[in-house]
Amino acid sequence: MRKDRSSRTAEPLGRTFDSAADIYDAARPSYPEQLFDDLVKLAGLEAGSRLLEIGCATGKATKPLLQRGFSVVCVSSVHNLLPSLAAALPHPKRSQTRRRRSRPAAFSVTLR
Repeated sequence: MRKDRSSRTAEPLGRTFDSAADIYDAARPSYPEQLFDDLVKLAGLEAGSRLLEIGCATGKATKPLLQRGFSVVCVSSVHNLLPSLAAALPHPKRSQTRRRRSRPAAFSVTLR
């Protein structure tokens, strides 16, 4: 089976983020509040909506989403960023798995 271009570049890029985890959060700018306001409006989200965030890094988008009352499930393959993510969240629940085969959960929005 042939890998597509995105999967071939994702692995080396992930290693880059993993090796720079200690400076990533400080160097990465925050997203503007208007971005989240637009997301809520365009997606028709309400407090309590379940969101799936793929590539959550240190939580730059996660925290504002939680502050708006959403339930956010974060997925990350960059393990060295996870301590910063956990520190940024009020009550993180951490689960590690390689691949999970189960019924997919229902989400209002998937952020990537």
